[in-house]
Amino acid sequence: MASSIVMDSDHPIMVTRRNNGTRRKSNQVTELKRHEDHMAEHKRLETVNSDGDVGDLGVLGDEKGDVSFDEEWCIADEQVPDDELQRALDWACGKGGADCRNIQMKQPCFYPNTVRDHASYAFNSYYQKFKHKGATCYFNSAAMVTSLDPSHGSCKFEYVP
Repeated sequence: MASSIVMDSDHPIMVTRRNNGTRRKSNQVTELKRHEDHMAEHKRLETVNSDGDVGDLGVLGDEKGDVSFDEEWCIADEQVPDDELQRALDWACGKGGADCRNIQMKQPCFYPNTVRDHASYAFNSYYQKFKHKGATCYFNSAAMVTSLDPSHGSCKFEYVP
């Protein structure tokens, strides 16, 4: 697949040309746009009252009123083929040191039982465990960072501040 960067207003858009000639915006760019919209909404909500305190707008903060919006999770890129995800998943759960117990059968993150879902859990486990030691959410281009919590049902994706 060939990719190119094009400008749409002020935002770069990566367009991937598929083998059949059709074009598709990259999920990473879509995720980036959602992240930008999400951050713009938080910025809009950051109002300070006359006392210098953050107003009661449903935004979480600490007792000093400091607000943090930098939560990130590492998930599998939807455009990466399953065989590449499986190799990265095997590394993450093996040599990488991710905690993959929750994606085993009869555990809370086993379902949906797909390579993509299991890889997302393993990638995030590795990323959260080692990000403060310099680890990245890369996995040979199989992963991407999101500000949207990928937890679902009883499956909770860890977040380490």
